[in-house]
Amino acid sequence: MSKSKKAKEKSDTKEKSTMTNKKTLTLVIGVIVILAIVAVAAYFLLMPGTNGSPSGKPLVTGTGTGPAAATGNSVSVFYTGMFTNGTVFDSNVNGTPITFSIGSRQVISGFENALVGMMAGQTKTVHIPVEQAYGPYKPEYIHVINRTGTLATMELVEGGMLTYRNPSTNTMSMVKILSFTQDTVTIDGNSPLAGEPLTFTIQLVSINKDTS
Repeated sequence: MSKSKKAKEKSDTKEKSTMTNKKTLTLVIGVIVILAIVAVAAYFLLMPGTNGSPSGKPLVTGTGTGPAAATGNSVSVFYTGMFTNGTVFDSNVNGTPITFSIGSRQVISGFENALVGMMAGQTKTVHIPVEQAYGPYKPEYIHVINRTGTLATMELVEGGMLTYRNPSTNTMSMVKILSFTQDTVTIDGNSPLAGEPLTFTIQLVSINKDTS
């Protein structure tokens, strides 16, 4: 075999190897691009607060009838409250609608805000941040109180709830019992939902009247 023929075969082999490497590189790049597209799509579909869109707008279903709800309106609603992982913590769907006036602060602000603009018959799923739900968890709401009066003989359970009168404000509230001894009780005045972003599905049953 002549030297020129050997050199040609060597060159052909090198070209084939280069072409194979280019094809492999192109394939790898293609796979990376596809994975990146899938990852971005999954982010917008699954990330709490996005509702499947980059804008994170609430999901509204139903055409609705009548005027849109506004601050001051008395409304009746069904609702289902969930944590961001989908676990339901409260619902009245199989019961009686709750009735309240928008702006009266009988419910959390994020819930009230979600109702504004809705029409009777519409359902909205909305993600409510901590600040518009039950607020951040505050360690300063944990107190140690003396076990005197009715507390001295009351049967207490760790994790149970206790009706407590705040002597500085003279108001009653439900608090959680963290621990207790023969002489003291450690209570937590935070809401059980404090520090939690929440998801609500709200069905506006009716707009009753304007109470403004």
